[in-house]
Amino acid sequence: MTNYNDKEWYSVKIELICNVSNKNTDDETLYEESTRIYKADSEVQAKIIAEKDIRENICEYKNPDGDNVSWEFIKILDVQALYEKEIFEGMEVYSHLRWGVALKQGSSL
Repeated sequence: MTNYNDKEWYSVKIELICNVSNKNTDDETLYEESTRIYKADSEVQAKIIAEKDIRENICEYKNPDGDNVSWEFIKILDVQALYEKEIFEGMEVYSHLRWGVALKQGSSL
């Protein structure tokens, strides 16, 4: 087994769904996309570590209205190797490139 310091950093993008008792409808459901970082020997191992960590740390609680709130793991959306030995402030941990229609100068999203 590889020494922890010899492992690579990976960013793992996940999707969760928020379940609120008596509040969720087909028209209005809260989803979260979250990117987390893990040290692993490979992309496959990073997925395994991430899913285990997420499932073990999902919590349930009551919101200020007294409703039961729970988060449910849906899936891993993406895994990317960071190719850095050390994590540092401001470093990019996830990037997604996409093609789209160019904005005209002076316009905003």
